[in-house]
Amino acid sequence: MAGFGISEHGHGLQAGNMSEMYDVVIVGYGPTGQTFAALMASKGYRIAVVERWPEVFPLPRAGHVDHEVMRILQAVGVADDIAENSWKLTHYEFLDANSEVLHAFDWGYEAKSGWYSDYSLFQPHLEGLLHDQVARHPQVDFFRGWRAESVADHPDHVAVQIRRGSRTDADSWSEGWTQGTEAQELRARYVVGCDGANSLVRTSSKIEMDDFGFEADWLVIFADPADRSLVVDMPDMAQILDPKRPTTAFRASGNRFCRWEFMLMPGETVEQMSTPEAAWGLIARWGLNPDNARLVRNTVFRFRSLVAHEWRSGRAFLVGDAAHLMPPFMGQGMCSGLRDAKTLAWKLDLVLSGRVPEALLDTYGLERREHVAEIVEASLRTGQMISITDPQRAKERDDMLRSGKVSPPSPLPGLADGILARTPSGELAPHAGLLSMQPWIEVNGARVHADDVLGHGWTVVATGWDPRSAMSADAHTVVDSLEASVGRIETDDTAEALKNTDGTFAAWLAELVVGPGAVIIRPDFYVFAAVSSPEELDAALIQLGQQLGLSAHAKAPVA
Repeated sequence: MAGFGISEHGHGLQAGNMSEMYDVVIVGYGPTGQTFAALMASKGYRIAVVERWPEVFPLPRAGHVDHEVMRILQAVGVADDIAENSWKLTHYEFLDANSEVLHAFDWGYEAKSGWYSDYSLFQPHLEGLLHDQVARHPQVDFFRGWRAESVADHPDHVAVQIRRGSRTDADSWSEGWTQGTEAQELRARYVVGCDGANSLVRTSSKIEMDDFGFEADWLVIFADPADRSLVVDMPDMAQILDPKRPTTAFRASGNRFCRWEFMLMPGETVEQMSTPEAAWGLIARWGLNPDNARLVRNTVFRFRSLVAHEWRSGRAFLVGDAAHLMPPFMGQGMCSGLRDAKTLAWKLDLVLSGRVPEALLDTYGLERREHVAEIVEASLRTGQMISITDPQRAKERDDMLRSGKVSPPSPLPGLADGILARTPSGELAPHAGLLSMQPWIEVNGARVHADDVLGHGWTVVATGWDPRSAMSADAHTVVDSLEASVGRIETDDTAEALKNTDGTFAAWLAELVVGPGAVIIRPDFYVFAAVSSPEELDAALIQLGQQLGLSAHAKAPVA
């Protein structure tokens, strides 16, 4: 029977149409699903969003984004608001059981993506901003208050069975769910599972998860000082290495929200540690109590390290927590999900618009799985070091940290496979897969991000020469088929060039190539190729067209 999806775009209820074929059904509508929906909706695609919660989930979970993810949020249109309403993280400290500093890193800096390196934020605020961006597009149907029950892959479409329901307790945000009787089927060319750790899309596709070996229960507490003048004496970000109870503490959004993670110890149960009394007892050392603060959330989470063995099954794709779970000690869970969304969005856009063969979609998991696996392993190692409860091993760890012989956190990995420039022998070309730079550009006396001038898709940028005049007809075909932006960035007032007064772009490019050069940048901001001559640029663009499957007569993009 026909049903209704709760739509916050129009006047409440929006009719579903069983005969309609969507381009994409998105199952799950947290930050990852919202980002993917915003990116695809901005391209004009017909989208159905299925989410069991009828409103934006009001409770925080993730609390950190890095500069690369801020660049993704910039592409969606919410980064300025997030920067204004978030907290810049400046230090990462390791403390002993008495809160004495064992080792500290200067964490914060102005990063090459054009944003500060790390921010802490309040997730419901981010979700509200992202939803507003998605709801601007009338071709998006929202089925909120509905739950996906099954996914069936067919030769020319995927069918998603959904059912309306409600929260078991209408006054709480518990996990309880009451199944209703109203059901319908949504059909689409593809389904994208952004539906979390217990992903229905993943289980329906019979995709297994690879276990990296970390599993522990931790109590996560968010508290909000009721008195805004109350200054909570806690660092920006700290690991309290107390073998009696390993603890993480950080400012979730400046002095407005504070977050703690407490490892459950032997003999403690989830039920026992989920009570408000347990939460207040644990955060009392920071001067918070029921008289001067409120508990925003206190929930026991099981931290795990899992990565899906496959990220695609036929017409189904996994994104975010549906594809990977990692310990939170590097703050990269949500960040990785938004990277997934950006990568899948540009590849699916090329396929849906008819510009490239569907085989391109096989490279999504090839690229993202290895990237995420490296981050999961790094998070796991950090978690293992933090979670030591044996007193002797804890002392050895503390002595090592006090010695200062500790390397700063390693940079996040680049891409190691997929759509990246290759040498004649098939090896990755130098610097292919590196995260690119976004410089500041001077426009009419104002300082703006380069992406806001060049766009957020494929980009070809050079210093020292005009890249477009150096292209052959075949290279022009690739650029035009991809709707790529082509620009020149200089430090002076060179005609028709963008002006980067501080010279950061030229300095970055000089680290990659000898002499004046150019880069081809993917829509997810990774370098496809870095070249040092017009001839090399031409060859790299032709190779890009070949890797993507573009032909000399590629279809024009769908309006």
